[in-house]
Amino acid sequence: MRASFTDVLLKGLADRRLFIKMGTTSGKFGIDSLSAYAMAVNADAVLDGAVFAFCTKMHNQVRLLLWDDGGYWLITRKIYRGYFIWPESAGDQESIEACYRQLRVLLQDSRAVKNAALRTCEELEEAAEKYM
Repeated sequence: MRASFTDVLLKGLADRRLFIKMGTTSGKFGIDSLSAYAMAVNADAVLDGAVFAFCTKMHNQVRLLLWDDGGYWLITRKIYRGYFIWPESAGDQESIEACYRQLRVLLQDSRAVKNAALRTCEELEEAAEKYM
């Protein structure tokens, strides 16, 4: 069975730090606005190659921003049916540091696994194994 592009992409990013922007981000924001936000959250992490994940207001598009070899990559995943289930902002916290497994779950289709998206990495791995 052939691996999905999502799995291949995320496995390539698994060794990087990951930050998820909670709540939604305007789809009008381009690479410059998103990179400015990422730098404000953690400039050292950006320059070390951390991945920052954003979801648009319509919940149909996820963007991954990362710094690599002196420039930014902006990777976009847009779906035309359904929507992404994305964590909402809670209080003052706008971004959370997450793990590869959490982002993978947010990008999957299984609602049962998505409901576990904000659990700890250990709990999430157990839930994901159950449904995969």
